[in-house]
Amino acid sequence: MPKEPMSREERAAILDAEISKYLKKGWIVQSQTETRAQLILKRERGCIGKLLFGIWDLIFKRKGFMIVLEVDEHGKLSTCKRKQVV
Repeated sequence: MPKEPMSREERAAILDAEISKYLKKGWIVQSQTETRAQLILKRERGCIGKLLFGIWDLIFKRKGFMIVLEVDEHGKLSTCKRKQVV
């Protein structure tokens, strides 16, 4: 027997709980709807790291990482993580 679809409010609560875990780890919400969120994590480096990796980052234009969180109508959370190239 198929599960009954969850309300948008229930799905939003699941998403909010998951987002709060990522925020504690330094992620930033870039965009969000009731059931989907896109978060980014920018790499922070000290002075030496900026000097050593700065040219590498400029060549490959790597700015950080992005993750997309989405809650489907049955409350299942899906996560897609990838390098963000801007």
